[in-house]
Amino acid sequence: MKKLSFLLTLILSLSIIGCTEDVVGEISLPNDNADIPADGGSGYFMFNSSHSWSASCEEEWITLGATEGKAGSNKMTYTAAPSFETSVRKAVITITNSAAAEEGKFTISQAAFEPH
Repeated sequence: MKKLSFLLTLILSLSIIGCTEDVVGEISLPNDNADIPADGGSGYFMFNSSHSWSASCEEEWITLGATEGKAGSNKMTYTAAPSFETSVRKAVITITNSAAAEEGKFTISQAAFEPH
């Protein structure tokens, strides 16, 4: 009986160990996007990251308030330069956690310039 009890305990222990997994990383951004007028402007969004993070945007007309930060709740600020394009333009801010497990994207749309 002791052998059976030991064997069941061993099997249960191994199954619990086998079912655990490391949390590699998570990031959560708002689902909404931002609209900026043609004459430019600033905004921000809040996000959470389980690890330190980095931010980037490929569009030169967007300036980010920070390009890296720590885990936890964060505020990303951005500024859009005035647009003289006659069509709407878009930029995507990408936030990537240092675990490289997940990234989030936030889209900014800037209104078209309307000459007077």
